[in-house]
Amino acid sequence: TKTTKYQPLSTASLKTNRKLQYASIIYYAINHVHIQRWQEVSDLRSGWQVELSKTNGTTRYLVWPDKNITNKEKQLTPNWFEISGHTVIYHSFEVHTAEEDEDQHDATTLDHIVKQINLDRAAQKVWRMSKNLVVSDR
Repeated sequence: TKTTKYQPLSTASLKTNRKLQYASIIYYAINHVHIQRWQEVSDLRSGWQVELSKTNGTTRYLVWPDKNITNKEKQLTPNWFEISGHTVIYHSFEVHTAEEDEDQHDATTLDHIVKQINLDRAAQKVWRMSKNLVVSDR
């Protein structure tokens, strides 16, 4: 029997392939970020649309479930992330809350995301996810 050797992801590969980077960030959010609304983007078959939105000099990466989502369907504020250097900050707008801070957030690093993906032995899964992801710049 032939066994295939696990091909790990590297932080360098994320720098050269932005769809792979976004897929890695989404994979980590679905599996390791403890913000409930990130589960809304966990359907791997439907894919994702990552929409870049510039706000006050910061790029927000809006993550829409379903790579074929239409503007008409984009009613609810999506989950989003920002990248600052090597840090990734996940955001989620809380829908039903009376709290003043309606934004839940969590942060990690790209290095940690890659390390966790390799610990999960999920590099192939993330590569497949990157093929089911559409990037749109507004």
